[in-house]
Amino acid sequence: MSSAELSLKIVLVLMSPPTRVLGSSFLFLDAFRSLSLSLSPYPSLSLSDFGLYFCTQVMAFLARPEKSSKVRKYWNWYHYSVGRILIIFAVANVFYGIHLGKEGREWKGGYGGVLAILFVIALILEVRMWMKK
Repeated sequence: MSSAELSLKIVLVLMSPPTRVLGSSFLFLDAFRSLSLSLSPYPSLSLSDFGLYFCTQVMAFLARPEKSSKVRKYWNWYHYSVGRILIIFAVANVFYGIHLGKEGREWKGGYGGVLAILFVIALILEVRMWMKK
């Protein structure tokens, strides 16, 4: 068995728990729908975000190529893009949760303010990182 085959098998085994969580959450939602109970998609969105985050971390730990590898540039693009998409999903999920909780504009404003501060800090750190290169 080659190292690539072994790596693929390890990744598939480690991706199994989040897949089970997502599958069981969708079965849970289907059971509620069959009972004619109304349930928002919020729990499945939260579990999907968590599952994707977990899979990304496992991939970063197990499948990240070495710095001298030719495919490292593509890995960095993938990791950067998926990470940013997950951040966007998480922010949208929190705003959706605030909306479902029927909290007022204060909560959205407070969360938006914290996000603005974090965005400025992240932007400064990204600019510093790109200037070092």
